[in-house]
Amino acid sequence: MSFFGIPRGRRKAAATIRITIDNDNPTNNATLYLDSDSGTTVTLSTSGWLELIASTARAINYIQIFDSQGFTGRLALGAPASETDLILIEPGGPGFIPVKIDPGQRVSIRPLAASPVGAEIVINFYD
Repeated sequence: MSFFGIPRGRRKAAATIRITIDNDNPTNNATLYLDSDSGTTVTLSTSGWLELIASTARAINYIQIFDSQGFTGRLALGAPASETDLILIEPGGPGFIPVKIDPGQRVSIRPLAASPVGAEIVINFYD
């Protein structure tokens, strides 16, 4: 472990993902940012999954999550309509989590309750 909590020798395996909840309208209610991207308006509702990564390019061994929405969410792997839970995202975020995600996997997120306006979720992926 390094001083700042990032496992030594780890590199980012995918872009940093930041989701900001813009409004409580069930459609187009969030903006999805990838690293410094200008953002894409997306739907983040309890009725479905939001795809974060269509296909991982490299293996992912650690995930770091910050969650300010105050509700539990789910991070999952798998094809649309057949996602399998990987972890539960607790309020505040669970910090660094060791995981095993092989290259080529689809990664999605889903809240378990409606997210409050202004909430933000930040996810980093490391090899």
